[in-house]
Amino acid sequence: MYKVRIRGIYATALTKLAIDAGLTPVMVTKPIVERFKVEPKYNEAPDATIKVSNEDSDELVIIGFPEAVNYILNKVIAKIPSITIRRAKPGLYAVFKTRVLRREGSNCIVA
Repeated sequence: MYKVRIRGIYATALTKLAIDAGLTPVMVTKPIVERFKVEPKYNEAPDATIKVSNEDSDELVIIGFPEAVNYILNKVIAKIPSITIRRAKPGLYAVFKTRVLRREGSNCIVA
């Protein structure tokens, strides 16, 4: 099954929905480990990430592999009443303007 990282103010509720849908939470925070008795799995990469939008705390953003995102939308997000889903599909050669926030080893964290 898919691995999912969940961040933000709705992390507890979304983690419960994700576990009920058969997803494996990875890179979980200490409170989530304590509440759900899950392994932290810090070294496992997620197939998708669910997080609160930077622009609006009432919006969720789901990014990841298309199959994992679709599974999350169909099995997890669909359980949330009165939700609207918008899909962004950047083109094959899409270019995004970002800036480097910091460097972590050989990786750059961008925004």
